[in-house]
Amino acid sequence: MRWILVCFGMLGCAGVATKPARIAHSCPNLPARGALSRAYIELASVRKRDLPRSLAKLKQQPIDVQQVTGLVAEDQSPVALDWDRCLDSKCELKLSRTLLVTGYLPERVGEPVRIEVMIREGVGEHASVYIERVETRDQQPVAFDEHGDRSLMVATPYLIAGDNDLQQLIACKKP
Repeated sequence: MRWILVCFGMLGCAGVATKPARIAHSCPNLPARGALSRAYIELASVRKRDLPRSLAKLKQQPIDVQQVTGLVAEDQSPVALDWDRCLDSKCELKLSRTLLVTGYLPERVGEPVRIEVMIREGVGEHASVYIERVETRDQQPVAFDEHGDRSLMVATPYLIAGDNDLQQLIACKKP
């Protein structure tokens, strides 16, 4: 399994504090021509009350997020990352969480992108596992419940054909 974790500002401890961030905005020159080889998948944890009714509004202005990160994944190759949740304002109490994210890439840009997120909450025999499967299109955000939380996870895929696309994406995502 080959993968790269690209983090554009992980907001540390996530449960209580929020910070404005631009998520799900468009990068119009992506993907360039060529066979799709990977997807950058942006994940953001957003309190339900902070999420606009229309996800299209995410592209227009920053939104308060609890946590945001991104990863580059190849087709059907799971990527694991820690996604701990703070239970108090100082983050002295944490809920251990792990995400396993798998992207299912289309053959062409206009076709749907499938994303599967497995959330493992807790450790050992008392851990809970939730699986969310969503479908969206290139650069179109989709939201789903984070289970047992007052937050939603927003996932936005960006299809990339090669390293030049990845460099353009990094430049586009900079604040």
